[in-house]
Amino acid sequence: LMNDAIAAETAAQAGHLVDLHAAFLGHGMNAGADRLIDGDCVHPTSGGHALIRDLARAVLYSSP
Repeated sequence: LMNDAIAAETAAQAGHLVDLHAAFLGHGMNAGADRLIDGDCVHPTSGGHALIRDLARAVLYSSP
């Protein structure tokens, strides 16, 4: 519900949403080699940081 509220408010404000929740879902501590969250269960791995960069770039460069 919170993610839907964030998406709705972003759209209402004509903002740009980078949906990290959707991107990281299934890539947490138990994802093995696909893990994007570091051992502290909070911070992204290097791969997670790269994903954030790529998603943000895609949203920013595709927006008018």
